Amino acid sequence: MSSAFDAIVIGSGFGGAISACRLAEKGMKVLVLERGRRWSASEYPRKPGDAWLFNHRAPAQLNGWLDLRFFKHIAVSQAAGVGGGSLAYSSVALEANPNLFASSWPPEITPAPMPVAIFTNIRCSIVGHPVARSPSAMMLTSLSTSTGASKC
Repeated sequence: MSSAFDAIVIGSGFGGAISACRLAEKGMKVLVLERGRRWSASEYPRKPGDAWLFNHRAPAQLNGWLDLRFFKHIAVSQAAGVGGGSLAYSSVALEANPNLFASSWPPEITPAPMPVAIFTNIRCSIVGHPVARSPSAMMLTSLSTSTGASKC
């Protein structure tokens, strides 16, 4: 492997993957660094005893994709693995309804106005499809309805 790169991208999640792709499309030699492992379909955790959790202090023992961090006023769930946040989002990408920011976020955090062309480009890049009515999807629908999030 070469040691000379035009750009180094840290993380293979949504932002890192798109950034690396766009840089490579422009002819740059790009290195993508990811702290987690690559998951094949057969290795992906499905049962309670499977390797779900990742721990940055002991990655050899706990090298799952779910990295939970607990702080004084917030808990953060993030992914560790090739694909980054897309592992935790179960390949579901939604546009945020601006009303959500008005009711649930501090006033300093507002939705940035994004041209329709940006979302169109994103949809074309990821080849999105409607979510199937799986038990998981039905559970999320029920949860969003019970919390009022489905009205956003």
